Amino acid sequence: MKDADQAPFTPGESVRFHAANLLFLVAGIGLTLAALHWVPRLGRAVVGNQPATTAQAPVASPLTPPWGELEITPFAMQEPEPYLPTNAEQSLAGRWFFARYTPDRLKALFESLPSPAPLKALLLDQTRWLVQPDGVVLHPTRALLEQMDRAARQRLYPVLGESRQNFTHYDPIRFRGAGFRLWFEQSGLHGEILDLLEELTYTNEAGAVCLSDVGLLQGRLTPHEFHQVVRTLFSKPAVLMSLRVRPDSDLRALAAYWGRGGREAQTLALLQSMAAMPGGAPLSVSHLLPPFARARLYTFSDHTNHLATEQDCFWSTVNFFRHETDPRLPPGVSPHLIFDRNYQPCRKPLQLGDALLFFEENNPAPIHACVYIAADVVFTKNGTDFRQPWLLMPLAELLPRYSGARPVRLVTLRPKFPQP
Repeated sequence: MKDADQAPFTPGESVRFHAANLLFLVAGIGLTLAALHWVPRLGRAVVGNQPATTAQAPVASPLTPPWGELEITPFAMQEPEPYLPTNAEQSLAGRWFFARYTPDRLKALFESLPSPAPLKALLLDQTRWLVQPDGVVLHPTRALLEQMDRAARQRLYPVLGESRQNFTHYDPIRFRGAGFRLWFEQSGLHGEILDLLEELTYTNEAGAVCLSDVGLLQGRLTPHEFHQVVRTLFSKPAVLMSLRVRPDSDLRALAAYWGRGGREAQTLALLQSMAAMPGGAPLSVSHLLPPFARARLYTFSDHTNHLATEQDCFWSTVNFFRHETDPRLPPGVSPHLIFDRNYQPCRKPLQLGDALLFFEENNPAPIHACVYIAADVVFTKNGTDFRQPWLLMPLAELLPRYSGARPVRLVTLRPKFPQP
């Protein structure tokens, strides 16, 4: 799949929604959304991180949603230290492919840039061009990349992003439009470093702030500063969720919601135990999830597991309610076929365990899948790389991962029980 694959360096995404029946999911998000791709990425979709403060739901009322009163705390989940790259310079693009460009068209593009003459001269040096039947390849030097100004990136990088061959541009690190500085609030990085980082950004067609040249920072920052930048970029936006169980809570209604998949009785017993405590008690939502999700939440795949690349978002979604899971999807069985057989279309309101599938325009196969939990929070694994953990993530944070030039539509499916 594409939404989380990872390797040396790259990431990102946002979305343009075309699913009227799901507007309730993103009400108030106010994002322009779009597509994702299957290539490794440096920091993945880095979207605006909020301070890790707890937002507590009001006291129960007739308007309490079916999942009950939730306390949701955003946090940035860091990668294990051994997973972090130590040399970002190797991620710098050594090859730019301008798809469907002729030499004359490429020359006109470079000459139109509102950039200094020395930069234009480097770009127009055709000794570094390789003309191919389907486009033109240019081999940028580090000196050229160092001279690239923000205006040049703004004009050229969205063009490069149209081809998967330019993986750092096709799949850059992406930030929510207004969330760039927010993501670094708790990183300890000072203003000058953020200014330098922001100078390397550009905006894609969906309005996401993108970053492709992270490797340039390694020569401009101290090792400690660069390590802080990489650690922050590789952190994942996630949330902790707790259900507030009170003595007067409607425990059977809560058990019906959180105990889907044949777990109502044991879920009710746990809720009753919490309600019996003086004043009730908060209960981590992780204890209310099926065993498969509960065992993996906030964990990373073992990097020595040769099957880790097959344990992606689709594998995680179709196994959400299952007690016995194969380490991979059956050979020759596509995720699309599993969803067709074992799920049915559904509309709002969504319930625990409903599958959310993302489709690119003109692509019949889904590019990402995740599982609805509650309050517009989903259980997701954003790719095949071992650096991608299983998380609870708000849709407002997940959807910007898929921002690109092509529209994406979202389909919601409800699992049939019992699960095969």
